[in-house]
Amino acid sequence: MFYSAGILCFRFKNGVLQVFLIHPGGPYFKGTDLNSWGIPKGLIENKEEPYKDARREFLEETGKESPETCSFLGYFKTSNKKTVYVWFGEGDIQCETCKSNTCEIEFHGERITIPEVDQWEWFDLETALQKITFGQKQILEKFKGNIGI
Repeated sequence: MFYSAGILCFRFKNGVLQVFLIHPGGPYFKGTDLNSWGIPKGLIENKEEPYKDARREFLEETGKESPETCSFLGYFKTSNKKTVYVWFGEGDIQCETCKSNTCEIEFHGERITIPEVDQWEWFDLETALQKITFGQKQILEKFKGNIGI
């Protein structure tokens, strides 16, 4: 079983609720859009402090600090082998200044270095539900219920 932690950032712009999603980098996701995006998240390194790991992953994948105040949304089984602990907080990330760390992967028998994330975007909830991976849709559904929409 793998455990991840992440933060769902949201904002209201012109009276519309928007959520901040990221698109994974690298050749496996090149040219993908629907069901490819997700919240900034990553593997939990310290089981006693998953919120700390969520904040670290947010910084690594965006180059930005996560919202200062976050509330626990819950934990979600996104596959048979993965559980994600999720917090949510209001913020206003400027996508054009985001940057991601890099990682190494094997691709066609070679080790290559790729950005962990290659796109950052704000979406209204309806659009976000189309863009986010199937396993993470439940995160947005619960968030929607928590804020009364």
